[in-house]
Amino acid sequence: MKSRSLFSIVLLTTLFVGCFLFSKAASPQAATSTSSGSESPAPILVVKNDLYGYIDSAGNIVIPLQFHSASAFADGRALVEPEKNGKYGFIDTAGNTVIPVQYEDALAFSEGLAAVKAGEKWGCIDTTGKTVIPLQLASPADFHGGLAMVKAGDKYGFIDTTGSTVIPPQFTYAGDFAEGLAAVYVGGKFDLMSVTGGKFGFIDKTGKMVIAPQYDNAESFSEGLAGVQIGGKADLFHLETSGKHGFIDTTGKTVVPIQYDDAYSFAQGLAAVESGGKWGFVDKSGNAVIALQYDGATECSEDLCPVQVEDKWGYIDKSGKMVIAPQFFRADPFHSGVAQVRSFSGDVASDVAGVSTNNVGYIDKTGKYLLAPQVQKKSDMDSFMPF
Repeated sequence: MKSRSLFSIVLLTTLFVGCFLFSKAASPQAATSTSSGSESPAPILVVKNDLYGYIDSAGNIVIPLQFHSASAFADGRALVEPEKNGKYGFIDTAGNTVIPVQYEDALAFSEGLAAVKAGEKWGCIDTTGKTVIPLQLASPADFHGGLAMVKAGDKYGFIDTTGSTVIPPQFTYAGDFAEGLAAVYVGGKFDLMSVTGGKFGFIDKTGKMVIAPQYDNAESFSEGLAGVQIGGKADLFHLETSGKHGFIDTTGKTVVPIQYDDAYSFAQGLAAVESGGKWGFVDKSGNAVIALQYDGATECSEDLCPVQVEDKWGYIDKSGKMVIAPQFFRADPFHSGVAQVRSFSGDVASDVAGVSTNNVGYIDKTGKYLLAPQVQKKSDMDSFMPF
């Protein structure tokens, strides 16, 4: 399973907060800023020459590419790190520093609060920079549905926006709340790479177990359904899939059979699923509405779905029609009318690792580059051809 899987959260909330908050190639995220009571699209995060900045939906640079790392806007604020291995602060949608660059680490805003770190402890500030939860937590508090997962000792529980404990630490691990439920791991043990010896279930906001622990991996709920896995192991990095995957509803009823080799969360009424090495899309009744025929696929967004044909990625619409021809090394979902893509650089190892940003570009929904990559080649695979 992919996307909102519980283990996507692990790196964000434990040892590698900074690394995953600021990925080497920032994807645009859906965001709005409020001004004079009306919402307008927030600037879109981009990266070029290993520097981060922001463009508008037409591709114009509105905040210069000047940061070593940066996040997408949320609640009218974006987290920035001006210098490598430096401090973190926040800017507004005009690019002004509104919360000083002073924290050793931080998360982007969520539900009006941002986790910040000073010394060895975490706390939370509001959008004015006021400390709302004192810096006394052992782990960052990222709020979803009014609650944030926190760690005490080797157990996980939840606090509210005042910092009060709502669900005492008791779980081997826990994911974020979504649609009123959170996936939790009961029994066994958790380390950086995996969980073993226990099972995943779901709790409500009172801490009551409403879906009994029985799954070997579980995702957060999205559009009323959550991806679950039976058999195999929970793979932290999704480098190797195992077990079988399907979807349950909020009562725990299986609505999409647990029969697929891999799956993404539901988005816009569809979920990308894989069987026998081929990907397609199912609806919420489990019907394969787009046949399993692609070599890769991810979540749909803004009516377009990234798909892979042989070694190239493009985009189809929700009817399965190819809209942007396969031509990219990688292609991300659209947000605010913009998608991040990677061209083929000719360096296979670099492309696969994603360590360089010189082949990162940004396209609109017609496939036109708004910000073109520095390096573009036909295909990395061509470099392996002896003729």
